[in-house]
Amino acid sequence: MKILVGWYTRRKRLAGDRRLLAYVVSDLEKSGTEFVQKWQNEHISHWETIWQSTYVDNDARDLKLNLAGWNSSFTGTPIPEKEMKEWVQNTVTRIRSLKPDRVLEIGCGTGLLMSRIAPNCQEYWGTDFSQKALDEVQKIQGLNNVRLFNKSADDLGWIEPESFDTVILNSVVQYFPDIHYLLKVLVNVISLVKPGGHIFVGDVRNLSLFKAFNAAIQLYQAPDSLTLKKLNERIEQRMSLEEELVIEPSFFNALKETQTAITHISVWLKQGEYHNELTQYRKMRETK
Repeated sequence: MKILVGWYTRRKRLAGDRRLLAYVVSDLEKSGTEFVQKWQNEHISHWETIWQSTYVDNDARDLKLNLAGWNSSFTGTPIPEKEMKEWVQNTVTRIRSLKPDRVLEIGCGTGLLMSRIAPNCQEYWGTDFSQKALDEVQKIQGLNNVRLFNKSADDLGWIEPESFDTVILNSVVQYFPDIHYLLKVLVNVISLVKPGGHIFVGDVRNLSLFKAFNAAIQLYQAPDSLTLKKLNERIEQRMSLEEELVIEPSFFNALKETQTAITHISVWLKQGEYHNELTQYRKMRETK
């Protein structure tokens, strides 16, 4: 089994959104697991609410290129369509090189990848925690071999082991609540892949570039009069308010050491002609 991992854009949040960021407990040993589970569930529910709202407000002209929520972290405006088309095509090309036939896509969204990969597969399953996203996928014609399921990423126990030769998690793991949740999902996914199959993890936000990314945003948005001290304060503040999961690349190499079913890890920086956050601060990984 091989794992491919591709590194990283941020999506919009709801205006006025408020949610619990931390707990203080008197007996961590007794209550820790319960509170962690509660926080994970709340985090997932938070993102589900955001995406449900995003899809409801969207009216895509091209059902196969529904770019709802793909906004620039620098300007807050939608990333140009030509840049998103390149991002989609490069990702699809990489996955097609794996020769997928029986595919599970976790967090399939509105079908950006599915609509381009599924027609050449025998079977393609897609899961997503947003029913609205799945409703959008069902509007796309020509996906007769696709099955859709309204499930969270960690809800995989109902699937038979070794059911797929390829599992895709693209631009999904940044919305996981923590690294422990990610590990749980990946361990579960490994059991679903046939020997010799692949796990593709795309658009992973790179912890090594986390400060550089936030510094670039603040420099872009800063007025000429902003002092260096204030700039650094803004960078630190933005980093402290981060809601998405940012991952150290070595995590995936460590995963191979603990999961004997993994024979190979491949890591790539995102490819592309355009100079944007999609190509500068994200990676892809493949696991075999």
